[in-house]
Amino acid sequence: MIVFQFLPPFKRTSGFVFCIAFFFLLNITQTSAQQTLNAVSFQSYGIDNGLSQGFVSDIVQDNKGFMWFATGDGLNRYDGYNFVVYHHEPDHANTLISDDLTCVYQDVKGRIWIGTRNSGIDLFNPETNTFEHFHHTDGPSLHSNSILQISGDESGAIWIKTRDGIERIQLFAGPAASRTKGSTKVPYHAEFIPVQIDRQTELHKKKSAPQGLFIDSRNRIFITTTDKIWQVFFNAKTNKYKLTERYKFASSDNAFVPQLLEDKAGKRLLLNNRDIIQFADYEFNDPKKIYSYDAYQIRTVIDREQNLWLSNNNKITLLNLKTGNVQNLISNIPDQSLAISAVTDFYCDKTGVVWIGSGGYGLLKYDPEAELFHHIFPGEAVYQLLTDQGNNIYT
Repeated sequence: MIVFQFLPPFKRTSGFVFCIAFFFLLNITQTSAQQTLNAVSFQSYGIDNGLSQGFVSDIVQDNKGFMWFATGDGLNRYDGYNFVVYHHEPDHANTLISDDLTCVYQDVKGRIWIGTRNSGIDLFNPETNTFEHFHHTDGPSLHSNSILQISGDESGAIWIKTRDGIERIQLFAGPAASRTKGSTKVPYHAEFIPVQIDRQTELHKKKSAPQGLFIDSRNRIFITTTDKIWQVFFNAKTNKYKLTERYKFASSDNAFVPQLLEDKAGKRLLLNNRDIIQFADYEFNDPKKIYSYDAYQIRTVIDREQNLWLSNNNKITLLNLKTGNVQNLISNIPDQSLAISAVTDFYCDKTGVVWIGSGGYGLLKYDPEAELFHHIFPGEAVYQLLTDQGNNIYT
């Protein structure tokens, strides 16, 4: 079955028969594409293209259009043509604190933050190409150096998911806070506030996956555990927070912590708990299971066509949140099947292109504009297409 998923406005052609054929194909897609399998084209990026390593753990696009990739061997910046790689250099204090990276994030002030597996957080200064380090010490500092996710709120505060829980960082500027570190003057200091839920959760979290962190477009901060969604209310004047339980659900696994998602077009939240739970709105009303799948895929994305991308064993599943239709994607290049079976991250950039990071097999890029048509009979003149009641196509 050939599926036309990303369709542009129909353009006039001189062939009436082609219009009829196109109508038949479009009609079949809309009426029977509940579960389809498509072999599509991905563009690959690996070490031969300048990527520093094949293990890509996180992807983000900055406000200038650069793509940033956190890998197990340094930070990569891509301008559409070339990669620039930032590495840890032992003899230079203001380089990356570690090459073993887990995440990368740009905050509302345009600052690039980088998380490491065991060495804390770095803040990148693009004017000097240097990095300021934040890690666990004996004084006020991070409570964990194992960083898994970085997010930010509208105030510029940074929220961090670590192996030991959720933490908030706020930078404060001022001459009195100025200090010198290496050769770089840093005119601010950082304040660190760990977020603890309750005693039972804190005792259990060592036996489960790390707590989930999500900040929606309304600037609401949520933490997920194995069976609950909590909202964090932070008071900037008192530097204190309170937690409110917003939703309780059946745990799919005592060691699995699900992820929250936001469907901005549909104006609602979703919960990825192996089952995809869709709420009717932003207030967790009318939860409804809309899809079940086999794998535990934490990092997902919703593209501009409202397709939810999921890594589902040896294929990529696209669940359309408008229609409920499901596409299963595989690559038409056999060598890319390993990357598809080891997806670590999905990211949709500002042009609608979906970037896919993998665990050891580099990057895949999917451009929907390049996947509008598939050539079935190259070199053949097709005069008519017909369909029967079983939705088979004849030429």
